[in-house]
Amino acid sequence: MPYMDGLELVERLHRLRPSIKTVIFSGYDDFEYAKQAIKLNIAEYILKPVNAKELTEILEKLKVNLDGEIERLHGEAAQKENLQKNLAILRENFLGNLVKGKLNKEQIFHDMQEYGLPLLHSTCWVALKINLVAAQTGAAMGKGGELITVSVRNLLESRLQEWGDFASFYRPSGLCAIVGMEKEEDLTELMALLEDVCRESRRILRQPLTLGIGGIVHQIEKAAQSYSGAR
Repeated sequence: MPYMDGLELVERLHRLRPSIKTVIFSGYDDFEYAKQAIKLNIAEYILKPVNAKELTEILEKLKVNLDGEIERLHGEAAQKENLQKNLAILRENFLGNLVKGKLNKEQIFHDMQEYGLPLLHSTCWVALKINLVAAQTGAAMGKGGELITVSVRNLLESRLQEWGDFASFYRPSGLCAIVGMEKEEDLTELMALLEDVCRESRRILRQPLTLGIGGIVHQIEKAAQSYSGAR
C-alpha cells in the first residue's frame, strides 16, 4: 500500500473508531507481523489465498459478534434510561419529603449530593407554589392540560437556570420549587424574575399563572416552613 502499510492503517482506524472490527487478509506468513496485528485487537488474521467458503464463515462470525454487541448496548441504554426515570422519581419524592419536614439535616445533605441537587451552595432559601389558572386549562386541566403543565415547568426552569440554585418538583397541589439565594435582598430580584415568568406564560403559552412565595429560611432543613407559607 502507498503511504502506509496495513498495520498502520488498522491502527489509525482503531484510533478514530475504537469499536470498528477489522479483518486482515495477508500474504505474510510471518509470526512477528501476525503478533503485531493481534496487538491491534483485530477480529481475524487470515492468510491468502481465501476461498468463498472461508470468507463466508468469517463474515458470519463477525455478524454474530456485532449483533451481540448491539444487543448488549441496547440493554445498557435501556438500563440507563430506567435508572434516569427512577432517579427522577426518587428526586421528586425527596423534595416532597423535604417540604413536608420529614427529613433531618444529615439525610438532606446526603440525598442532595446523591441526586445532584445544587441547593447546598446557597445561604438562604424560599419555596414557590405555581398554580395554573383553571379557567384557561379546563375544570380538571382537560385535554392537553398535562402538556401545558410541562411547558410551564420548562419555562420556569429555563428562567431559574439564569438565576442559579433551584429545584422544581410536583406536589398534589401542583408545580413547586425551592430557590436558593446568597442574601435576603436577592428576593426582590427573584420576584421580578418570577413576574417575567408569569408574563411569558400568558403571552407564549396563553396560560395565566399565580405564584405563591414563602418566607425566607436560613437552614435548608426548615424548607417546610417556607413551603407552608407559600400562598
